[in-house]
Amino acid sequence: PLRADTTLNAESAKLVSLQLDALEQRRVLWQGQLFPGQPFEWEIADDTPRRHGQEAEAPPQSWQSSVRFSLPMLGAVQATVRLSGDHVRVDVRAADEHTASTLRAHGGLLADALGAAGTTLDALLVQHDG
Repeated sequence: PLRADTTLNAESAKLVSLQLDALEQRRVLWQGQLFPGQPFEWEIADDTPRRHGQEAEAPPQSWQSSVRFSLPMLGAVQATVRLSGDHVRVDVRAADEHTASTLRAHGGLLADALGAAGTTLDALLVQHDG
């Protein structure tokens, strides 16, 4: 029979292993439900070039985050956000043309919000993925 502390130690070891793997791979992936019946997938990756040797200057932090979800009013949407220093690029694919058009029409609001936070929106690409 397993004791409670043995089970807890095995679960802790698994969690530590997952954390070490995330640090090594510089990537975290979460899959679950946004709310019941609505699958959601979110991945975050550190794309900062690794430094080699005694480089004089560190490259700017670079991150990529991708989400995939499907909502009743929007349909299937996939978005990738790339952040490098204080610059952002957003690529969106929407299964529904109306959703893509609406996102394009409100792109200025996103640029304004990012600008107010001190980040520049370099590009917003919204495509209908029909």
